[in-house]
Amino acid sequence: MLDWIAPVLFTGVAFVSALLLYRLISGAKRTNPMPIRLSGVDDEGPSAAAYVAGYLFPFVSIDFADWRVSVSYLIVYGVLYVIAIRSRYGLINPTLYLFGYRISQATLLPSKERVLVICRVLPTAESVVAYKMSGGFLIKEDAAH
Repeated sequence: MLDWIAPVLFTGVAFVSALLLYRLISGAKRTNPMPIRLSGVDDEGPSAAAYVAGYLFPFVSIDFADWRVSVSYLIVYGVLYVIAIRSRYGLINPTLYLFGYRISQATLLPSKERVLVICRVLPTAESVVAYKMSGGFLIKEDAAH
């Protein structure tokens, strides 16, 4: 009877996620790009595969008729949330990967601060042009290599 709830809910979450990603990227591109120097760029792509299970989990059939099953799912989602926040998996966003972006960590020179780098192609040059974002940078697409 209520089989429509989960698909509608998860479709809504997917739509909101895509919208927020668009706002994140377009908002960063409204700032002035600046030259930065990076070293030690570490691709976080291999970690994304381990994290994808949390994104695929909602597509498992959920029976909302039994409250015990619903509570079990809440517990599992709670555990996944805690793991994502307390581990490096919080750096991974499969939605970015779906839209062709990659997430990396790099050392910002000369400060030696570790920052997040979002890009379509991993930067191979030390000097790149990027948009400043909170906690990291979005590499300008024509300046990644």
